[in-house]
Amino acid sequence: MSELPPASTDSTLRLLVQGQRVFDRFVLESVLGQGGMGVVWKARDEALEKDVALKFILESRARDPEAVAGLKHETRRCQELRHAGIVAIYDLLQDSDRVAVSMEYVAGATLAARKVERETGCFDPADVLPWLDQLKDALTYAHRDARVVHRDLKPSNLILTPSGRLKVMDFGISQQLLETVAGTAGTRVEGISLPYGSPQQLLGERARVADDVYSLGATIYDLLTGKPPFFRGRLELQVLELKPSSMDERRTELNHSGAPIPRHWEEVIGAALSKEPGDRPASVAELVDALRDERADRPKDVPVAPVVPVVRVVVPKVAVPKVEAPAPAAVERRAVFQAGAKDETVKAVGWVPTLAPKVRRIRDASWQVTAIVVLGFALLVAFGIHWKRHSVETPAPAAVAPVATAAPEKPRPDPLRPAALQPTGVKPPPKSR
Repeated sequence: MSELPPASTDSTLRLLVQGQRVFDRFVLESVLGQGGMGVVWKARDEALEKDVALKFILESRARDPEAVAGLKHETRRCQELRHAGIVAIYDLLQDSDRVAVSMEYVAGATLAARKVERETGCFDPADVLPWLDQLKDALTYAHRDARVVHRDLKPSNLILTPSGRLKVMDFGISQQLLETVAGTAGTRVEGISLPYGSPQQLLGERARVADDVYSLGATIYDLLTGKPPFFRGRLELQVLELKPSSMDERRTELNHSGAPIPRHWEEVIGAALSKEPGDRPASVAELVDALRDERADRPKDVPVAPVVPVVRVVVPKVAVPKVEAPAPAAVERRAVFQAGAKDETVKAVGWVPTLAPKVRRIRDASWQVTAIVVLGFALLVAFGIHWKRHSVETPAPAAVAPVATAAPEKPRPDPLRPAALQPTGVKPPPKSR
């Protein structure tokens, strides 16, 4: 319900009392809230035997046929909303004296009321973030699936149950109920709450998702500092033209304390409060996801370590001949235990370790391969030396001087032969035939 003071002169607020029966089926039990738009009562629905909330609009608005017709239209649209994070709208009730909207009764307190109870005067980011996740789901459903814009998001329209469930109230109803009302001290114009409304809403443009994004930014600003971005002075001019102070500056100004606000929260909320819709996050989901991105708070001058690609080296398998293990015997061996166990020396009879033989076989095979490689290399070296020696050019043989032939020795005379038969050393000519 609105945080604004009620118009006490209106009969709608003066004539409703506890225990009163209205619309022939509801019994009023207690006031849940009141403000410039009217009053909300907790009532008992005797027909359905359950508790409901009845939102009565001011008499001045209830007598305006155009306002009532618009309220009926919005009520029909909101009846189609079915989400756990949205307060359900049941019906529009009307008689000769009053007009009210019946809706789901939710036990709990609004975030505006919870904020006032805080000693620091505001919430911390860690408090707000779980609520934003729930709010993101509800608004994403409304914007994307139901095609409905809230148009009046603010802390007093967000109720928190005792179990920690956040629900959105007045979905689509507020714009019709909160037309210009006298006695509101300039806080409402054209059905919007100025401290949380966007510049486009103030100018009367058609409602869109960007308006809810702005209002959510202003709501978060309020929850973290204690006040909305603009809360005093000429609000219309400030909403249209001025840039709000940072949240840290507003906390200091109001003398509120709390956990530090992350730098990227300041940037994201500042973007949500931009004057131009195109400069805001495109959706509520984008806004909340950006707040959750803690990487944005990293110093910009710190280089990011490059990503080094991982190269896989495939080692070919070496076929190792199977070696039969020796016959088991009582020997003293080292036992290999799982990680965390101690190495112990144990006596094992007939126990053959499963890991050690494999290691030995691999080690022996490695030595064999190494020996073959070394031997092959040595043979290559020897062959190279041998080839080099025989490939050297052989020198030409030296010239040999001719050898002089000695004169034939004359035969010695044979004293037993006659002179005619003595050898002369001259070969006789061949005989002619």
